[in-house]
Amino acid sequence: MQLNKERLWKEVDATLDGLEKPRKNAQGYRELARRLGVPVPNLHRLLNKEEAKAGLVFMGKLRNYCKEKELDFDEFIQAEETVCKD
Repeated sequence: MQLNKERLWKEVDATLDGLEKPRKNAQGYRELARRLGVPVPNLHRLLNKEEAKAGLVFMGKLRNYCKEKELDFDEFIQAEETVCKD
């Protein structure tokens, strides 16, 4: 199970839409991190570093957020690529 970062970016944008004075992406990070209950640097790292992977705690908090907002949790998940070695 792997985080769908593209879908999470859309949620950052949606978070900005709900604010009165959206300034920069940083405000979206802070607000979404607050709503998820995760540290802002962790969310930033997950979204901006290719090698960063979401752990069980983050995925659990994201699942709870999805339930609360009535979002489809499966949209935030993508299948991991498997490499076959001969």
